[in-house]
This record gives sequence, structure tokens and C-alpha cells, in this order.
Amino acid sequence: MYKIKQAIGYVFEKRKLIITIPVGYSCGNKEMIEKDLSFMKMGAYASLPCEAINIGEANIAYICQMLREKPVNAIIVIENVVDANTEEVLEDLFNKAKAVCDSEKYYMENGYIVKTIFELNECMEEYLTKEDLEHCSILNIDASKFNLRELLLEANNKLKDIRCFSKVRKSKLVNHIFVEELDEIQNENIDNIVNHVIHNNLVLAIPYMYSEEENYFGMNSIEGNIDLSKIDLEDEEEYYNLFGEIDINSESIVSYLISCTNEIINIKIIYYKGITQGCQRLYEIAEEVGALKKKMESYLNNYIFDDDEKIGSAFNLNSFKVYKKDFDLIGFIAKVSENLGWAAEMSYFVSCLQRDSKGNFDGIGNCQEDLTDIIPFMEETSDNSIFVPIAVSDLDGEVILAHGKNIKEDEFDLGSVTLDEDTIVGLIISIVDNKYKFIIAEHSACIGQYEVIKECGDFNREVIRLINKFIKRR
Repeated sequence: MYKIKQAIGYVFEKRKLIITIPVGYSCGNKEMIEKDLSFMKMGAYASLPCEAINIGEANIAYICQMLREKPVNAIIVIENVVDANTEEVLEDLFNKAKAVCDSEKYYMENGYIVKTIFELNECMEEYLTKEDLEHCSILNIDASKFNLRELLLEANNKLKDIRCFSKVRKSKLVNHIFVEELDEIQNENIDNIVNHVIHNNLVLAIPYMYSEEENYFGMNSIEGNIDLSKIDLEDEEEYYNLFGEIDINSESIVSYLISCTNEIINIKIIYYKGITQGCQRLYEIAEEVGALKKKMESYLNNYIFDDDEKIGSAFNLNSFKVYKKDFDLIGFIAKVSENLGWAAEMSYFVSCLQRDSKGNFDGIGNCQEDLTDIIPFMEETSDNSIFVPIAVSDLDGEVILAHGKNIKEDEFDLGSVTLDEDTIVGLIISIVDNKYKFIIAEHSACIGQYEVIKECGDFNREVIRLINKFIKRR
């Protein structure tokens, strides 16, 4: 009598790994063994008894959770052939058995590694800490092209029932798990947080959507409420197509994971997994997110500067916006007019504009009333705007800037601007979605036109410095 010691080999395609779990043995004489071997070629689920399948599935569930991968196949692996009475290893019979049923051979020829569950447990840390998660990224972008500051402000304004952003760190044991740190960074200055992310390796979690406590079918998001009542959450296929591996329940939080290395911002999707004994939230990086992934990717496009709009190079500030409540517009106009020597006639300093159907800005006169009337005028429609001068020439080789600084023209890159007695550089300011929108433009008194400047030279740097002085810090 002989015994064939069997294992189920679970095939993990992404890692090119086969994990074997011993599930018992077949016992019989030579004729019976030959029949068993022919059945084994059909696969584990077709040839093994239920008891053996249950042993395999009970053990592999933990492995799947740790490796974050489900097996694509289950094969039978013959571990040995022994004498039923003496347990003596029968090499010749083993080789013959492998010649008939050697399911793992095909995989090994294609680069797969076979490990027993015991061998895997000894080196599990290697698979967890060296896991490459770059394929989980939804955005990699130069920090100068991404308006992280605006995203943080948006989160701060719209996420009222949850921490709008949290400091997190990678688990020391597992690459795909992040632990929330208890630092209260919400009270820090937004600009300091951005600086720490870009230069000091601060990693942030910014919620995109989270469950409503009192409404099972409701999800709040940074883009507005999401109604789940029309979605069949019991339909596994529909659910997976929408949310992938993310478990939507009463405690769900789906967030952006934002980090920066060498001034390249990386963003992944993470979701809430539970809480530690120290009341720290645990998040897991999501690999499969269904249709939600495209929605979250699309939202980030609101914070990406075009090549001619990015901060730190030639741009026209078309995407530079500041919440109204965060910017002192009247104080800005008063200080700028004073620095340019226009304080005595400040009401004539600001020009009112309207944008026509072709996108051109037409002057409709100076604001000769109280400056407090400017904002209601701008709020009437996004086509209403104002022009505020920020730079003029002293006609003696110097540029007079609105923050009270004079620079020699030959030391200042004017971009496409030619400053003369008829030309003024200024900001066209409008209100869009409750935010001030700034565009660098030039006004020629000679022809009466307001034109957006495409090549701003050093003006972009000076404008950012100027505007930042009047942003209310949080």
C-alpha cells in the first residue's frame, strides 16, 4: 500500500507565486493510485474531497489578506509518495507520479516560485515591505504644477463632519497600510502644511467621501452628497464595478493619500480599515477601486496648472484663485494704489470691465463710487471684473512694482510686455464659484485694450508675493 501526500497549490498571478498547503493523502494499491493520479490532473476542486478543500481555503484566506491578491487557480501538488506502513519515501514511485501529475511544472517554466505555507510565513515580511505599489498611483506630478494649497482649502471649507486632512505614516510592517498620527495639523497654517508636504516628507490623507452617520444610503463627498439608494449593493458585479475592493458601510472613509518625493507629488487612494488600540485610524491603499477611481482622478484635474499656468514659471494666473473670505480685496487695492502713488485718486485707480462673447475684456469706465461697491458689481456675473494696476514704468529705466519695490528694467524679465508711458501691467480680477480669480494682463491707454499676458517673465513671481500678503492665514 502507498500514500500520496498532497497539497493544494494556490496560484498568485501578480506575484508569480504558488503557495502550497498540505491537505492530506490518498492511500491505496498501485491500481488505485493510478486512478487517483488521473483525477488529480483535473485540478484540486474537481478531485479532492470537501474536507481537503476546506483545509486549503481556511488557511489561504489569511494569505490572501496579507498579500492583497486572490489566487487565479488551485492545482494539486504531489509532495511525496511513501510506504503506507513504514512511511519510507519511495523515490521511484514519486518520480512516476510527478510524470503523470506535475501541474506546477508549467508555472515554474514561466517564472513562478513554489513555496510551502510554512516557508512563506518565514519570509512574509519580504513580500509585505518590498511591495511595489506604484501601479496604485492615480497621479504623479511636478509639485509646481499642482495647486495643493487650493485642495487643502477646499477640503477645509467643504468637509465639516470629519477631519479635513490628517497626518499619516506608513506601517513599519506592511507597505500598503498607513497609520493616522494624532498631530492636530488642522490648526496649522495651510502654507506651512504645503511646505512640509513638499519639502519635509509630510504624508497627508484628505477625505474624498465618507458615510453619513444617520443615512445608510448616503455618502458625503468633497464634491457633494452621493445617493446610494439607486445602487444594488447586494449585486456583487455592480458593486465591484463601482467601488472595487472598497467596503462601503456606515464607517466608510475613502481618501487621497498625498506624498511628495524630490518635488514630485504622488497621490493614491486609501480607505478606512479600522482603528488601533491607541485610537489611531488605519488606512489601506486601494488597488481596485472601480468607477470611483475615474471620479477621484477627474476631481484632481481642478487643481492641475496648465504648462503656461504653473506657479514658478511663465504663466498668466488663469488658475490662480483664492476664496473671497480669505482675501482682503479692498485692503489690497488701497495698498497697491498707495505704493504706485495713486492714493489721492484711488477711485479712478480701478477700472470696471466686462467680458464679451469672444472672451475679450472691454473697459466700461472707472470705479468712481465707494470701493465697497466693487464687490457687488463683480458678483452680478462672472463676466464682470476689475482691472487693478500692479506695475508701471518710471520712464527712466525702472519698473515700479505695486509692493513698493523698484527694479531696473534691464534686471527684470518683462516677458512679452513692453512698458512705456501708455502701458500698464495689472490684474484682471473676477469672482468665480465664490473665489477671486486673478489674470495678469496689460492695458494700453493708446488703443484702450486689455490683453492677457501669455509670457509674464518675472511678473509671475512678484504677483504671487504681492497677493500672498493679503491672503488671510488660517
